[in-house]
Amino acid sequence: MLANKSNTLHWSVKDTKAWRDIGFYGASQAKLPKGIGRCDVVSRLVVPTSKPGRVADTTAWFPTMKAIIDGFTDYGLWPDDNSKVGVRWEQYLDAIKHRSVDTDTIVVELTPTRIVDARKTAFDLWVAESGQEPSQRELGAL
Repeated sequence: MLANKSNTLHWSVKDTKAWRDIGFYGASQAKLPKGIGRCDVVSRLVVPTSKPGRVADTTAWFPTMKAIIDGFTDYGLWPDDNSKVGVRWEQYLDAIKHRSVDTDTIVVELTPTRIVDARKTAFDLWVAESGQEPSQRELGAL
C-alpha cells in the first residue's frame, strides 16, 4: 500500500496492524513453539508508577489483545484463533501500576490446554484413588 493511501486509514486500523505485528514478532523473539494447539490466554496491562491518573479498566485493552492474538496466529502458534484449535478462553486481569516498567506493557501468559487437561486428569485420578481431594502441597506435585 502506498504511504499516502495508508494515511487515509482510520487510526484504529493503523494501530491494529502495529499490535498484530508486535504479537508476531514477540512470539518470534520468544521462540515460542509453532503449532502448540489450543491455549488459555491471560493478559494484564502494567503501567509505570510514574504515569499519572488511574489505570485502564480490563476491557480497555481487548482490541489490542485481539490484534496480538492475531499476530500469534500469523506466527503459527495455532492454525486459527477460534476456540476449537486456537484460543480456548481469554482472561483479562486488572491493570496495575508497577515500577519495573517504563512504558505501558501488556503481559501475556499462554497455557496450552493439553497441560490443563493433564493436570485435571491427574487431579481426577488422585480423587478416584484416594477418595479425597489433595492438599495444596500435593496439588503442586500433580
